[in-house]
Formats: sequence, structure tokens, C-alpha cells
Amino acid sequence: MTTACHAASNHPTAERRPAGWQRALRWAAWLTFRGLAIGKSQNVSFGGLEFLALAVAMCVSIFCVAKPLGGPKIELSEPAHMLGGFVSRTNWALVLIGALLSVGGIGATGAIVYDMATGRAGFGDVLRDIAIFVGGFYEAELEKTRAYALCILLLPGSLLLWYNLIPFFKRGTEFRVERDGVRLPAKTSAEFFRRRLRLRGFDVDDASSSDHFIAKRLP
Repeated sequence: MTTACHAASNHPTAERRPAGWQRALRWAAWLTFRGLAIGKSQNVSFGGLEFLALAVAMCVSIFCVAKPLGGPKIELSEPAHMLGGFVSRTNWALVLIGALLSVGGIGATGAIVYDMATGRAGFGDVLRDIAIFVGGFYEAELEKTRAYALCILLLPGSLLLWYNLIPFFKRGTEFRVERDGVRLPAKTSAEFFRRRLRLRGFDVDDASSSDHFIAKRLP
């Protein structure tokens, strides 16, 4: 799943989550490093500033993992934990990836449309350029193409954006696990359904630690 969920009836654990400011600091550190790397991509190797930004980003990430300062983590390990209300959260990392892919796809598509409209390239030239681009990955000669093949990035990029922005626009809409379900360990799911079947008059033959069982309706 690409969306995280918070239970309205939380079951906190001893572990803690990174605080909001820690996550923001981690984003800022890695985006700064990425910006410096792109800005100085004409250089044959990293300079001192890029190495410093990389070191800072790594230290911030280690700090967030080793010393999370946010609220307690929520654990869904028992069937009873599945009965609360949940609210979707936006996965901003996947939103950023989708945006980057979409920008690349839009740029390549625009280049194809412009070149074909102005006569700089025909349909055959576009197909030939795509073939050269694909082969260039193995021969490290991508500079010989116009990167028309990147237009394909528009499809996965737009799908990632659409799917991961749904929780942003509907983040206040709660749903309940009894109706919609959630990913859980097999043993937890099995125990949950064993209990529900017993309540409905079924005879359940199983082992207490098993993730499968046989249920028969009582006469």
C-alpha cells in the first residue's frame, strides 16, 4: 500500500516515530544534496560541498532512526486492534517521485510534439531516437539522442501522483477496518476470522498459533 493509516483507537508500543520536524529536516538535507549534485553535474566528481551535504544528510537520517522524538508507533498485532477507525495519510516520498517522473515525461513529450510540428523530426526519427536511447544505456552514449524515450515516464508518473494524492484530498474521511480491510500478518487475520466465525455458530478446528483453520457450521 502507498498510504499509511492511523487507528482512531490507537495501540501504542514502546517504539517511537520520528517527529514532524525530524522528517522535515531529513527531507531538507537530502533535497539540498540532490540540488547540489544536479547543479554541479557537469563536474567529473563530487567536490567538498557535495560531500559535506551528503555527510549531513546521512547523519540526519541516522539521527532520525536512532533517536525518534515523535509519538509512539501504532502496532496492529491482535484482532481487537483491527476494530478502530482509520484515516489515510499521504506518502510524500512517492508523490515527489511521481512529480519528477511526470516532469521528465512532459518534457520529452513536448519535445516530440514540437520537433514533429516544426519538421525537425518525423515519426520514424522518433522511433529511431528511442531505439538509440535504449541501446545507449548499455553503451553509455545517451548524449547522441534527444531522449524522446523519456515520454514513457509520463504514464507511471501520473499514476503515482493520482494514486498517492487521493489521501491528501480525502485525509479527513475515516474508514473502518471491518468493512474495508488492512494488511496484517497471516496469523492475526486468521485469529480475527476464527473469532467472528465462532460468534456466528461455526465449529472451528485449528491450532492456536496456526495461520489457517477449518470451520464447519454446527447443525
